[in-house]
Amino acid sequence: MYIFQHHAYFPIYSELYDLPEASEALRLVWSSIPDCFVSLQEMKDAYEHVFPAEVMSAAHSFYEETIRQTVSCREPRSLTQYCRSVVRKSLYNSKQWLPDGIKQLKLPPRFEPFLNLQRDNLRPENFQAL
Repeated sequence: MYIFQHHAYFPIYSELYDLPEASEALRLVWSSIPDCFVSLQEMKDAYEHVFPAEVMSAAHSFYEETIRQTVSCREPRSLTQYCRSVVRKSLYNSKQWLPDGIKQLKLPPRFEPFLNLQRDNLRPENFQAL
């Protein structure tokens, strides 16, 4: 829910759901953290006294479209997503700034774009045959 406390209010109040920049900003943030998927009910429970139900539904629809996943209950993220978050955080903690720190790892070429959050390599099926 942390991500919504800091990022979801921007598209809600600015009515930016249709702008690719809002979706891309949420995608980048979401791709860089290990948080669990958030269900609509969980959002409603957390923010029912802050936002009307229709705003919550619209925000959750925007979230699902952006992360390309339908969420009906609280679910953990994939192992690939968790590993990406751990690698990026470890590089940050050791003062190896991104993307240079990723290059210094000397990983196979298909891992670098994934760790750098590039859109083409975010899908787990790109890593099934590793």
